[in-house]
Amino acid sequence: MRLNCHKNGPRIVIGGDYNTLFNNREPVIKYLADLGYEDTSGGEHVRTERALPLFFSHLDRIFYRNLRKMKSGVVDIGVSDHLPVYAEFEL
Repeated sequence: MRLNCHKNGPRIVIGGDYNTLFNNREPVIKYLADLGYEDTSGGEHVRTERALPLFFSHLDRIFYRNLRKMKSGVVDIGVSDHLPVYAEFEL
């Protein structure tokens, strides 16, 4: 898979459940970072699930490039084993 590798280019947001238990050591996280995508968590380990209480799992993430992040976070609304993540960007 090859994503936009240009320093400047279209604004791109990619979000999803990456099942990444070991934060930035996961290959998919390193791959996106190598392509210039930023994680809205800023590299901080953010718990995004409630189903694995023995782990501090950062499963769900939002990556972006060519945008300025205004804010992001996690919301615990109690309806899923995954906590919804959100991000706001300046266009």
